[in-house]
Amino acid sequence: MQVHKWNYDKQDYEKYTIPGSWFCPLICIDMATEVNCAECGKVLPFGHTFTSLVIHSKMGFGYGVCPDCHRAEIAEEEEYRKQAIAKKGGDRKCRIN
Repeated sequence: MQVHKWNYDKQDYEKYTIPGSWFCPLICIDMATEVNCAECGKVLPFGHTFTSLVIHSKMGFGYGVCPDCHRAEIAEEEEYRKQAIAKKGGDRKCRIN
């Protein structure tokens, strides 16, 4: 299945393929339904997935990812933000002298 994955460096989506043998629905009525993590393929109940920050449908809805992959996505975003702030010359928050 072709979906989109956000690339922080390019600030744009790239094509991402979820293997056809994986079951990665956007929504499930039964939270106990076994699904695959859209990133690593791990099988877990849909109710234990997190909405991906980077793997999205064409309409922008996030696919379910396992807790480990979600933590990795958060770390990736935090690292990108740190680098972006450093490139701009540091934190631009108001400061009182």
